[in-house]
Amino acid sequence: MVRGVRVDASEKLVECDAAVSRAVRDLVDVERSVGWKRVIRVAEVVARHFLGGDASRATCANRVVKRSIRRLAAHPDCPLSRTRLAELIGAYNDYRANTRLRASKLTPSHVAAVVGLVTAERKMLLDLAVAETLSVRELKQRARAVRRCRVSRPRAT
Repeated sequence: MVRGVRVDASEKLVECDAAVSRAVRDLVDVERSVGWKRVIRVAEVVARHFLGGDASRATCANRVVKRSIRRLAAHPDCPLSRTRLAELIGAYNDYRANTRLRASKLTPSHVAAVVGLVTAERKMLLDLAVAETLSVRELKQRARAVRRCRVSRPRAT
């Protein structure tokens, strides 16, 4: 019951599907953006449709954001995969929290390449990327190597 009015579960589902469809339409428009502007707009779309407009809550650790990303990516018209949406949200958080990123020559793809790492590892690799002018591919390879060192499991041959 919501405020004394009984709401059918199917009505809630239709309402949720409509919110996802509106968000996907906005994401299609965002696809025309590039660089940091695109990252910011993706975070704003997620915040507007699923977080009540509060972009500061758009973190990949937030359960609402995780669920929203899954729902968005499952929509047939969504232009971004679940992984890419999570990377863009992670890049947005780094961008918002770190003024150094805004002043550096790093692209959102550089930041997204190291999103899954611990803060110290991420900072070290981003500093290295600036110092050595690494490409995104090279940075992804270094990030993969850092993850492999952290996880001690035998490689499949």
